[in-house]
Amino acid sequence: MTSWSARYRAGECFAVWDELRAYGPDGVPEPLHEDAEEAARETMRRVAANVDVIVERLTAVGYAFAYPDDARQTPISRFLPMARLGIMGWRFRAGVRLY
Repeated sequence: MTSWSARYRAGECFAVWDELRAYGPDGVPEPLHEDAEEAARETMRRVAANVDVIVERLTAVGYAFAYPDDARQTPISRFLPMARLGIMGWRFRAGVRLY
C-alpha cells in the first residue's frame, strides 16, 4: 500500500481522508498511526499556507483585523501534546468530512 501521506501529497486528498474516515469510531489501527499522523500534518501545513494567503490578501486591501497580532499564529507548544493525542485517537463521525 502506498502511504496515505505520499498519496495526499500527490493530490489524492479526498480519497485519503475518505479512507481514514472509513475506519470509523475505532480509529486508525496502531501500525498505521505514523502515516495517518503525517497525512494530518500535511493537511495542516496546507491549511496554514492558505490562512497566510488569506491574511496577506485581506491586509493588502486594508482589512483591519480586530486583533492584528492574532490574525495568524503558530501552534502553541503547550497544546501540541493534546493535539497529538487527538490525532492518535481519531474518532471519525459519519458524514464529517475532514480534508
